[in-house]
Parts: sequence; C-alpha cells; structure tokens
Amino acid sequence: YISPLLFSWPIGLLSDRLGSRGLLWAGTAVGTAGMLFPYFAAGMTSLYVASLLMGLALATVSVIGQNLIGLVSRPEDRTRNFANYSLTGSISNFMSPMLAGLAIDHLGYANACLAIAVVMTLGLVLLLLKGQVLPRVTSSSARMGNPLHTLADRRLWPVLFSSSLAQFAFDLFQAFVPVHAHGA
Repeated sequence: YISPLLFSWPIGLLSDRLGSRGLLWAGTAVGTAGMLFPYFAAGMTSLYVASLLMGLALATVSVIGQNLIGLVSRPEDRTRNFANYSLTGSISNFMSPMLAGLAIDHLGYANACLAIAVVMTLGLVLLLLKGQVLPRVTSSSARMGNPLHTLADRRLWPVLFSSSLAQFAFDLFQAFVPVHAHGA
C-alpha cells in the first residue's frame, strides 16, 4: 500500500517525460520479480519484498494505463474509455483474489507465485513485440516543471482528498477481510 502512495505522482511525471513503453516494461518486470521472491525464498521477508515490489508495479501500471487512456482517446470518447478502464480494474479486483486462491489451493503458495510470474512474463513479451504502437513523448510534454505547482490549484485538493480516502478504504478492506475470514 505504501508503494502506490509514494510513487504514483513521480511515475506520472516520468511518464510525461520519458513515455510509457519503458516504464510499463519496468513496472511489469518489477512485479514479475516480486512474484518470484516467494517462489525462490519462502518466508515472511520474501513476502514483504514481494508486497513492496508488487505495490510499485501496481502503481506504475495503473498510472501508465490511465495516462495512455488519456493520450489515445479522442475527446468525445475519453469518458467512455476511462469508464471501461475502470470497469476492467474492477473486474480484475474481483477475479484476481479468487484465481490466486484457486492457484494456491491447487498448486501451493510458491507455485502459485510462479504461475503469476509466468503470466506477467507474457505481458513483458507482448510489450517487446507490440510496444512500439504506444504513443511517443512530445517535446511539450517532456518539459521539466515543478510538480508542487500543481498543488497551488485548490480545485485539485478535493479530488486528491476523495481519491486518497477511497484508496485508503479499499486498502483497509483488502487488508482486514482476509484476517476476518481466517478468524471465522
């Protein structure tokens, strides 16, 4: 939970300056490495490392995905495209824990992590093969600016507050529902 909190904004700035392909590849590679830690080194420490790396991967892929939706959408399609992107995230948030649980039940913890790493590796291969279709950085978006100037716009504050509150509530839900379910 801490990786998205700390790194989402810098990742957004980097994507504006460097483009999406390399960052998307790096985020997916970091996530793949994170899922391999528990496979090669069982224990709580490897789970902490995996959690940190997966959080960084999640932040990277989410921010880059949102940026790409904005870049490739025509103005008249942008709302629909963001809604569809949000729906795919919701479906993923519903399906992923169930599929991970099934993988753990049938493969064991370490092999479930390996299976997820294999699926993520497929994403890396797709990026290598088809990543050139992603938009390139323009000189106007690559200009360096002070990111703190964004906070001077007070209209942004309610958005940041409500978004942070919603993410915090979702993270609490994800953290405590398994604890409650295990206790029940």
